[in-house]
Amino acid sequence: MQRDDFETLLDFYRDQPCQVLPNAYWKSERVLNKSRLFYERNSSGDFSSMMIREESRILSYWCDKSLKSIPLYGESRGLSMILVHDDCLEFFKDFNFSHKTAFFRILHKGAPPDNSLLEGYHYERVDPHQDLAMIASFINQCYENINVNGKIVESWLDHPVYDSNLWVWIRETRTDQFAALGIAEIDHRVPEASLEWVQVHPDYQRRGLGSAIIAELLRRVSPNVDFTTVSGEVNNPSNPEKLYRQIGFKGSDVWWMLKV
Repeated sequence: MQRDDFETLLDFYRDQPCQVLPNAYWKSERVLNKSRLFYERNSSGDFSSMMIREESRILSYWCDKSLKSIPLYGESRGLSMILVHDDCLEFFKDFNFSHKTAFFRILHKGAPPDNSLLEGYHYERVDPHQDLAMIASFINQCYENINVNGKIVESWLDHPVYDSNLWVWIRETRTDQFAALGIAEIDHRVPEASLEWVQVHPDYQRRGLGSAIIAELLRRVSPNVDFTTVSGEVNNPSNPEKLYRQIGFKGSDVWWMLKV
C-alpha cells in the first residue's frame, strides 16, 4: 500500500471503525505493506465499498448494503481466507468454505460508566515483565479452549500500542488471590483504545468483577481516546457481548471469518 492509501484508510476508520476493519487499526496496519487497498465512492463522495487484499487472502471487505454486486479486484479462485462484514456476506454465498465464524465488533464513546468495585477487592497494577507465567496461567484457567504461555504474553509487550498502565489485576483483599485481569491497548494516532483481554477467574464469577474491570480500563483511557473498541466471538457460550453492552458499548457490526 502507498502512503496515501494508509491515510485514506485511517480517515475512513476514524469515522466508522467497526464497519471498516474487523479489528483495531494497528493490527491491520501490520500486514498492509504486503497488501493493496481498493475502494469506491458514491456520487456524494462517501465510501461505498472497501477491500484490503493479498494474493490469496481478503483481509477486510465491506460494502454498502445497497450494492447489487461487489468487485473482488482479482481472481476469486484460490482464496484461502476472507474477512467480510455482515453487510456483504451474501455476495460470498456461492463460495465453498469449510469454516465460518462470526465476530461482534462494538465500541464505547463518552464518559466511562460508574461501576464501583465490591468491598473486599482492590485494583492492582500488573507487572508483566515479572509475572509472565502467572498471567498466562490465569488466562488459561479462565477459558476452556485457550492455551497461552509466558512467551506469548511477553510478545504483547512489543506491541506498538502497549501501555503498562492498562494491565490491571483485581485481587481479593482477604485471601490475596487474583480474581480478574484486564488488558487494554491504546493507539494515539487514531486515537483509539481496544480491550484485548478481560477475564474473571471461575471461582469469582457473577460478582460484578467483569463489569468493574472494564469500567476501570475505560476510566484510564477515556481522557486520551475518541472511542474504545472490543470484539469477540458471537457464539461464545459465556456471551461476553452482553456484558460489554451493559457497560455502554454499542453498535451492530458483525464480521465473518471464512476459511477454506
